[in-house]
Amino acid sequence: MVRRPLLSPFAETDETSTNISAGRIGRTVLINERSREDYFRPSAALFRSFCEDEIIERYHLGSVVEQATVTSLSYGPLHVEGQAKVDGFWIESKTADGTIEYRGAKTVVIAVGPTSSPNMPKVIDEAQVVEEGKEGELEGEGWCHSAAFARKGFRFLPKELRERVRVGIRTTVVVIGGGSVSFLPIRGRLLTFEERRLTAAQIADLAIRQGVTRVILICRGQLKGQPSSSLRKGATHLLPSVRHFDFGLEWVTKYSNREKMRFWQEDARLARLAMVQAARGGGSVNPTYQRLLKKHVKEEKLELKACTSVTAASYDRERKKWTLRLATLTPPVAKDAQLAEERGPIVEELEEVDYVVCSTGSAMSFANLPFLEPLLKSHPIEMVAAFPQLTQDLQWNAELPLFVVGAYAMLEVSRASDYCEYRC
Repeated sequence: MVRRPLLSPFAETDETSTNISAGRIGRTVLINERSREDYFRPSAALFRSFCEDEIIERYHLGSVVEQATVTSLSYGPLHVEGQAKVDGFWIESKTADGTIEYRGAKTVVIAVGPTSSPNMPKVIDEAQVVEEGKEGELEGEGWCHSAAFARKGFRFLPKELRERVRVGIRTTVVVIGGGSVSFLPIRGRLLTFEERRLTAAQIADLAIRQGVTRVILICRGQLKGQPSSSLRKGATHLLPSVRHFDFGLEWVTKYSNREKMRFWQEDARLARLAMVQAARGGGSVNPTYQRLLKKHVKEEKLELKACTSVTAASYDRERKKWTLRLATLTPPVAKDAQLAEERGPIVEELEEVDYVVCSTGSAMSFANLPFLEPLLKSHPIEMVAAFPQLTQDLQWNAELPLFVVGAYAMLEVSRASDYCEYRC
């Protein structure tokens, strides 16, 4: 059962990989450099064709896939008409038109991504823009979270602000968040419902194309890359690291077993979690949007602020304007780390900001998935940070026929588990 139509996590265009860091252990390269060009984001058409031809038609799944939202999952005695009571899963779901449906199942596979709750910046809460009782909301006066783009009927920018853009009044939009590489780049056309899962770079580009006068992209982390000659004169910020996927190719290429064996031989789940976090490697952007960022910066349509945090925010409801305080980390004065003088952050204030987009992702938390509440009460499971501690077969436990795949199986599979990878 799926909550939304099947989406492609890949790009609209096929492009060869550029500037992807090779994975190494000591001096040993874990990928075949001659094969690097074989690893890039396939087109959305290829992904759709694979789903339809190789999966749906081959296994006759067309009549068994239903679109609904699972609201409750529990396990216990089930009464099947004409049969004795058996233990099984009781599944409650809700369709798009509000119809409540119930199903029973002997075995369940959970394959959900990190979409449980938006990861809201603290400054938004402190600005008291989130209305009381609506802490889970994805948009409010003067702001939205990037997850709101997945809502049916969502329009980017409020009506009043869109009108100001249309008549040419100066407007400022700030996008808070790093890059990502797994979602669809949208260029030259309206967004469809299936494609409204956007990254910070994509949202910044969308704002520019809609005519916003000033767009500022704020990235908190130490983004990797080389200074671009296309940056505005005097700019010291670095462009994000460029790669098609948010992990190194050493996890998926011909020699990936070396990295995976190192991962699987580590029994401590906290150590595995540290390896997963290290493989994530911070902010990144795909080659398509790397070029767009350079182009927008060169044309002075985009201000890119790396190594920058929003330390305070206030919103004037009468004037409908934000004031943001930024702190940008600066590198040491000397190249020699031992002789370098530590310098404090550069503090500045952004005033007259019309709209803020929080492209800060979702907070991964398996225990906080709403539909799992009944099951967690009856069959608790040990958690390691946001992840459940599964068996090697990705099972809840040896007695319960419940399996978990995808992002939440990362501690048993590998860093690439959210890319449909499996463990043999």
